[in-house]
Amino acid sequence: TGEIIKLFEKVAAKKGLFLKIESVSPEYIIRQDEGMIRQALNNLINNAIKFTQTGGITIILEKVIKNNDEYIVIKVKDTGIGIPSDKLNIIWDEFRQVSEGHGRSFEGTGLGLSLTKKFIDKLGGVVCIEESILGQGTTFKITLPAVLKGNKISANSILKENKPKNRERQEKIIPESEKPEILYVEDDAASALLVKTTTSDICNIEIVQTGEDAVD
Repeated sequence: TGEIIKLFEKVAAKKGLFLKIESVSPEYIIRQDEGMIRQALNNLINNAIKFTQTGGITIILEKVIKNNDEYIVIKVKDTGIGIPSDKLNIIWDEFRQVSEGHGRSFEGTGLGLSLTKKFIDKLGGVVCIEESILGQGTTFKITLPAVLKGNKISANSILKENKPKNRERQEKIIPESEKPEILYVEDDAASALLVKTTTSDICNIEIVQTGEDAVD
């Protein structure tokens, strides 16, 4: 979680937002797919920063026991625009945005929440909106079993399952030595993940979030 915070610290700071962690338990041990958890959190934190203009984002970590099984609860709480009650269900659909009805003030693909739900579902967990108040903020809540049961899966496998079949037929695998090196500037975590995964056979992509990082 600390590494994820560092990833978004600059973006939050540029908007004058705080980004912090509150941990209820002193220690967390979780045996799940790290990549999928990371991407799910990236998407939620990215959205929280995008839709928050003042205040900030708090990541809350908790450990709970239910029916003798251990679960990790992760909450992403922002002080942003909030979600209207009639949009609470459709935001999980692909290409639907939290910001619908706000014009073009908030850009993005609308893929982040859809991908997050797919990742958490595959890990045997649940992601939901714990609370959302218009003009005051939203709290997303992830509940994950501490141990993944069943076959091992990955974020890349989920995205590649959804890759268009006609593209798979046209696309050829390029030898590693011949792949072009691409610098991709993208501040939307879901878009970055989608592009990197679906083009991994034909190029090597380095992703940065800002123009300044690209120049560096």
